[in-house]
Amino acid sequence: MLVYKKFDQYDGSKAYLENEIRNFLKVDFEDLEIYHIYYFKHDRDKDRIAKEIFDFRTGALVENFSKDILSVEVLDHRGQYNQIEDQTNRFIKNILNIDNEIIYSLGYRLTKIDEDDLEKIKTYLINDVVEEEFIEANFDYGRSDLREEEAIEGFNSLDKKGLEKMTKNLAMDLDDLMFLQDYFIAEGREPNYIEVKMIDTYWSDHCRHTTFSTNLKDIKIEEGANSDLIEDTFKTYKKVREEVYGSKKKPISLMDLATINMKKLVKENKLTNIEKSSEVNACSVEIDIEVDGRRERWLHMFKNETHNHPTEIEPYGGAHTCMGGAIRDPLSGRAKVFQSMRISGAGNPLEAYEDRMENKLAQRLICQDALAGFSDYANQIGIPAGYAREYYDDGFKAKRMELGALVAASKKSDVTRLEPKPGDLIILLGARTGRDGLGAAVGSSSVQTKESLKKVGAEVQRGNPYEERKIMRLFDNPQAKKMIKKSNDFGAGGVSVAIGELADGLEINLDKVFLKYEGLNGYEIALSESQERMAVVIDPRDKDAFIELAEDENLLWSLVATVNDSNRLIMKHKGREIVNIKRDFLDSNGAKKFTDVLVKEVDTIDFEEIDRAYSYDPRSNLSKNFDSTNGSNTVLMEYGGRKKETRQLGMAAKFPVRNTDAVSLMCHGYFPEISRKSPFMAAYLAVYDAVTRTVAMGSKLDDIRLSLQEYFPTTKNDPERFGTVFSAMLGAFRAMDELDLAAIGGKDSMSGSFNDIDVPPSLVAFAVSHTRMDSLVSREFKSKDSLVYMTNLRLDGQLVEKDSYKETIKAYENLLEEGIVKAASTVKKEGLEETFKEMARGNEIGYKIYENWDHAYCPGMIIFEIDRKDRDKLSSDFILIGETLDLNLDSIYKEDEDSTYEYKFVQRNLEKIKLVNKKVLIPILEGTVGEEDLANRFLDQGFKVEEFVIKTNSHKDYLKSLSELERKISETDVLALAHGEYYGAAIKNVSGALTKVLSEDRVYQAIENLLARKGFVFGLGAGFSSLIDLGLFGPIEDQLYFVENTNKAYRSDFIDGLVLEESYFTDEANRYYSAPISGKNIRLVAKDWEKLEEHVNIISIKTKGNLEESSIIDSISSKNQQVFGSHSLIDRMGEGLYKNIDIKGQPRHFNIFMNKIK
Repeated sequence: MLVYKKFDQYDGSKAYLENEIRNFLKVDFEDLEIYHIYYFKHDRDKDRIAKEIFDFRTGALVENFSKDILSVEVLDHRGQYNQIEDQTNRFIKNILNIDNEIIYSLGYRLTKIDEDDLEKIKTYLINDVVEEEFIEANFDYGRSDLREEEAIEGFNSLDKKGLEKMTKNLAMDLDDLMFLQDYFIAEGREPNYIEVKMIDTYWSDHCRHTTFSTNLKDIKIEEGANSDLIEDTFKTYKKVREEVYGSKKKPISLMDLATINMKKLVKENKLTNIEKSSEVNACSVEIDIEVDGRRERWLHMFKNETHNHPTEIEPYGGAHTCMGGAIRDPLSGRAKVFQSMRISGAGNPLEAYEDRMENKLAQRLICQDALAGFSDYANQIGIPAGYAREYYDDGFKAKRMELGALVAASKKSDVTRLEPKPGDLIILLGARTGRDGLGAAVGSSSVQTKESLKKVGAEVQRGNPYEERKIMRLFDNPQAKKMIKKSNDFGAGGVSVAIGELADGLEINLDKVFLKYEGLNGYEIALSESQERMAVVIDPRDKDAFIELAEDENLLWSLVATVNDSNRLIMKHKGREIVNIKRDFLDSNGAKKFTDVLVKEVDTIDFEEIDRAYSYDPRSNLSKNFDSTNGSNTVLMEYGGRKKETRQLGMAAKFPVRNTDAVSLMCHGYFPEISRKSPFMAAYLAVYDAVTRTVAMGSKLDDIRLSLQEYFPTTKNDPERFGTVFSAMLGAFRAMDELDLAAIGGKDSMSGSFNDIDVPPSLVAFAVSHTRMDSLVSREFKSKDSLVYMTNLRLDGQLVEKDSYKETIKAYENLLEEGIVKAASTVKKEGLEETFKEMARGNEIGYKIYENWDHAYCPGMIIFEIDRKDRDKLSSDFILIGETLDLNLDSIYKEDEDSTYEYKFVQRNLEKIKLVNKKVLIPILEGTVGEEDLANRFLDQGFKVEEFVIKTNSHKDYLKSLSELERKISETDVLALAHGEYYGAAIKNVSGALTKVLSEDRVYQAIENLLARKGFVFGLGAGFSSLIDLGLFGPIEDQLYFVENTNKAYRSDFIDGLVLEESYFTDEANRYYSAPISGKNIRLVAKDWEKLEEHVNIISIKTKGNLEESSIIDSISSKNQQVFGSHSLIDRMGEGLYKNIDIKGQPRHFNIFMNKIK
């Protein structure tokens, strides 16, 4: 056993937890100590391992440790994914080549605390869904028996009573089981347990939308609030059905109601750019964008995903895999995800710990852990977040709402879409398979009770973003993309669904599926939902070439299935056939479902009296917890203005290709507080709000496409509860029908109930479009002497007058084309006063609202700022409602003080340098996320760039990689280390195992040879950390190093830097620049400046925006100027990016370096 303890000043978790215990749990204690405990399978090599994995600048081993001092010790259930444990074990085995294994736990010691309070803390610390109090270190994962592969004797002869009894452990109902029984009687055999559970998963609400596909028979609309409006909309819907289906008999269902607008517009030839494919798991439209001055056809994809059930019971893992699952849908379509949005719903996070519901986690804990889970996954995989919003409503105590939405894109000609044919191969890529996630699809489809919460541990999983990043890189390679005929990501149902859906006839060999540990049976391998896996169909002729590309990305692969013409799904395990099901039966989705519908609305909506959402101050900035700049595509930061206090309407990012001005837009609309009174109006308003936000930001109305997220209380086959969903879907239908727009995708979750508590009937509308950079409009007021106008929109009762809306929107689009709109916003439901306040806050601009507009609200209105000189260009479609003034607002945040460092400017006359090849090498290790930004900045300056992935799947692969890396360094002029959160960062420091790789004798010697021939070494963020620890700046590693952020928080922000000295990357002293800073372990500690300056030149410092308790040093160079490191991420800057915040100046490091080359 090894026990490591961080020094108090570097332990962000200790500070965070002390605050939670004292201020949230209300428990008094004297002191808290946290111990990181590593149990070893064998005693050998512990000292060597300790030297390699721990950072002894920030902590120390605890000698003569006695577990008797611990108040509580916590570890994950055996088999649950733990990132620290996994990365440590792979580091020991594959890099150090040591035959050993560890189990990782956390120990807590609290002094001067009574027993009752200690039990309270244990309840807080241990989520028994996934964790347990430590008893002993057990290295055995257990071996499952094979009884689940045996036939269920007597199944075919069970009567209704017997089948009814079986439904208690299944998502299927009695009708489904009778349907299943009839099938196996016809097959002449009885099913085994695996087949029953697999079909249960296939037919679950989560996988096949059974609630939304239920046939709606007797639909009644009770007279009362909104009944005439709903009745009129229902008639319109039936009329549209006649136009679309003609004489064909089609059942009415929620799914039909959700998709009928799309079918109508397609039939009318108004929706011509939807990509038509049988495999796309995300919405996909074809658009033309300009790249390098040429028009190119691109696929613009978007997806919304929900992980409400897993996030409720294990917030970190549920939100973690929400992000991962959302990414894999468009990723499976070979599109590159380049921006994400997070929308969540919770009960009151300020509620006292004692007031939490029995058998439920506290809302504060759910909110904080879910935020950490979503943030960690997004940041470790390298997907920037453009928008984050959390809604608060007591109904979310039933079950949390956790939504991830994102946009992706690919050049159309890079993507092949072909139907599989007999003889094609199916290759499994990515992570290993374990027991995690078994039954998650069925669990997500189920209503939760006090009893069920005790049995769901296996349904929860945590993701491995490091592994999914490898798949992202492979799928971003045009050569690989063109070989893939069809692809499917792993989620609900695991192998059985992900591979099983790829072709009608398949034979899957489960023995070929790579495992996390031994002992899994066929049922577990077939249905495990272990994350970060992808299955692809390829032609046998492409096998060797595709495998080589996968191995180049350090991906595990296995040939697991072959396509045949049997029209059956067959699975074999250990030579036995354990699944053999007809495709037609599998795709039937079970017995047809029928229900009646009763619509009862509670109240009409008065726009003058809309209550505020149970919400927080709009300046409460969740987005600082997410990396918003990776990829160098973000055009609008979520909070704009000089003060960064005006929240934008949505998110905007440049398409992920160099030299384009094409921008993707995504906005959402959601009104939970209205939905309880009128699900119809809440959904109607959600669609209008999402669409109007997108137009206000710069989109054309006709370019917008929608995706809907439905999250409702469980229907319990109750007509009135079905009526709530039906009413909401009618509201969305009406809005889309009025706008001539359609939802081309969506996601439904119909299990938002716990005992007698229901979530608010929720329909979240996502609107997606595209525009150009010069047409994009941010929300914050820009000037102090402008006029403010509003679209002159008319209402038709509670509804928008659709002709008026289209006229005013067209007029607004014309203003956008003329370029005279300076700022724009939809009107908040709280009225104009609140809207003006938010628009004014970002740049501290005063305002005046004319006449009696203070509380006006109308769905679909846009207010916007123009210069006074442009007022004559406005038509009667707009009303002058106010002006901006030269009046300072009270700011909620104080301005950062400039550094008190005494500036010393040094100007040098450096000789020009000679680089033979102008070649840059970027090594990539698991956890690298900044390689593309870094490569693009060098490419912009005419350098040749090569990326090299270091292989870590075995020690043999690792040694081969070292030889290749040594050779490649010998052929390069610049070794450039990108930012990331490297493999092992959570154990040691942000540079993780990268420092170990580069310190290997042959690699380090190659770096020294590079410097000897006057080459350069360059590092940003985590790459800078590695250069320090390698000693390339001299012996400064004890004077300057990276540690965990204060309170263990991820931070993403911008700094203003000031150049103090000229270098090969900076041309003139006393010049300012701005750049992002982002990470969880990026607090920079500088101990002794005098000693530091003996060995390095301090090139620039931060004057504004620095992290709490972090050094003001931003960049340094070696004395010979050949080694350069920057704390801030200067490679993420570029013209046209982050256009709604104050940029002090663009960093010029890369073009300066180019200019100093002969």
